[in-house]
Amino acid sequence: MEYTLKANGTFHAYQELWNFNLQKIEDIQQDIEMAIRQLEDRYSDFELIYNRIIKQMDLLSSIYSSYNAIEGGEYILRLRSVLQSYRSRYTREGLDFNLIQNLLIKIADARSGSFEQFPELYHAEKIIEGRKDAAASSDRITKKYKWITFERNRSWFVSPFTNSIIQKNENYPIESYEEPDFIHVGINNTVLKIKDIFSNFPERGKSPAYYLLLNDSAKNFAANMIGKQIFSDKDIMKPMLRPFENVEANTLTPGRVRLFGINHILLY
Repeated sequence: MEYTLKANGTFHAYQELWNFNLQKIEDIQQDIEMAIRQLEDRYSDFELIYNRIIKQMDLLSSIYSSYNAIEGGEYILRLRSVLQSYRSRYTREGLDFNLIQNLLIKIADARSGSFEQFPELYHAEKIIEGRKDAAASSDRITKKYKWITFERNRSWFVSPFTNSIIQKNENYPIESYEEPDFIHVGINNTVLKIKDIFSNFPERGKSPAYYLLLNDSAKNFAANMIGKQIFSDKDIMKPMLRPFENVEANTLTPGRVRLFGINHILLY
C-alpha cells in the first residue's frame, strides 16, 4: 500500500510523527548496541546487562509490530534468540559477537531503507521486496555523494568516501606510532597508515575494534564501532555544517553536523 500526502499541513504533521518514532527507534537500538558492548567487556555484570538488553529488544519489537511498514523486525527476533541461546550457555566462547554485530547492521540498514522514499512507505509483505532491496543497493552505488559514520574515542565522525573496506581488528600488530594521532598497522602483509583520532600517545586507549579503509586505503581510520552509510545525489552535509567556535583553522574538520540525533565531526 502506498501513502501519498497532498496537503502540506497533513504532510508536516505526518513527517513530525514519523521523525519522532524513527528517533525513538534509533535511540533504543543505540542503547542496545551500547549494552552489548558492555556485555562483551564486563561479564561480571552479565545478568543486569542481559535483562536490560532483552527489555529494550521487547520494546523495540513491539514498536516494529505496530508499524509494519518498517522492515527488519525478523532480525530483531533472531538477535533476541541468539542472546537467549547464549544465556543458557553463559560462556564467552558461546556468543558470536561477529554475528551480533552483523545483525545490528542489518536491523539499521533495513530500517533506513524503509524510510528512503518517505513519505511513500511500503508494507513488508509486498512481493517486490527482494527486487526493491537489490535496486536500492544498485542505486546507491551510482550516488554522487557518499559518507560513512563511525565512533572512536567517545566521539562520532562522518567521512566522505568513494569505496570502503571495514576490516575487523584481528590483533593486527602496530608497527609504529606517528604524532599526533597516526598508527602504522600491519594488515595482511601490508603496513597501512591509519588515523586514530583523539588518541593520546603514549597513553593509548583501548585498541580499535575495526579499521575503516577508505578510497583504496588512501584514507584510513581506527574505529570502535561502524555506523551508517549515507548516499545522496547532492551535498547534504554542507547545509547542516556548524563550524567550531573559537577555532580559526583545522586540518581535520570544518565543523560538525547532527545526524540521527547525534553530533558528528565532519572529516575532510
